[in-house]
Amino acid sequence: MDVPPWTMAKAIRELVQVHDSQGQVAKRLGKAPAWVSQRLALLELTPAGGLKVGPARRIGRRPKGE
Repeated sequence: MDVPPWTMAKAIRELVQVHDSQGQVAKRLGKAPAWVSQRLALLELTPAGGLKVGPARRIGRRPKGE
């Protein structure tokens, strides 16, 4: 089952609030802390429908105003 990246990011944010750290969430999910951080970074972008994580990360790294 594919979960949309924005939905996943919101769920991860809630888990971080419950467990108080991204590291704890990463450990519980069996993922790297960087993976958790990347998903949470999606929440800082304007939702773009079906945009995949990779392209969204590239857009998010661009300097503001470009």
